[in-house]
Amino acid sequence: MADVHFHPLYHISLTWVDPLLFFSAFVSILIDPGIWLDYYVPASISQVDPIQNIAYQNVAVMYGFLIIMTAGLQRISTDVRVWKTIQAGVLFADVGHVITVYASLVQQDRLQPDRMRVVDWANFIVTAVGAFIRICFLAGVGIRTVGDGRKQAPSKRNGPNVKQL
Repeated sequence: MADVHFHPLYHISLTWVDPLLFFSAFVSILIDPGIWLDYYVPASISQVDPIQNIAYQNVAVMYGFLIIMTAGLQRISTDVRVWKTIQAGVLFADVGHVITVYASLVQQDRLQPDRMRVVDWANFIVTAVGAFIRICFLAGVGIRTVGDGRKQAPSKRNGPNVKQL
């Protein structure tokens, strides 16, 4: 069976950077939803309403799920199809994130570059870079299959071996 090799950037970004970003959001929501809310709406114009805590807790649970998928499943699975499925889901979340941040800035009348905060720019830039890496991964850039062409019995791992280039 052929081995699949990915560029090391994918291992760093998709199994270390992404889970750490998701973990920071997860923890900030659980500790103080106001910290997380301020990433999107300045504290000067918003307050956390305790009645909305259930919504914040649900968002934290979704970040927890992303942590398990990216830091857990991608480390134990060697099946590129599993990795691509996870990354397609995270890319969907990236697109939704950009749309929501954009809509929020429009609603707050802060879409003009001079009215945006550093955290607003960071939201767009970090998400765009992650989305670009995901698109490259899904397109197969930096992924190669090597093998001798002979058929072998499938491994117990249900997929090709994944190794760094």
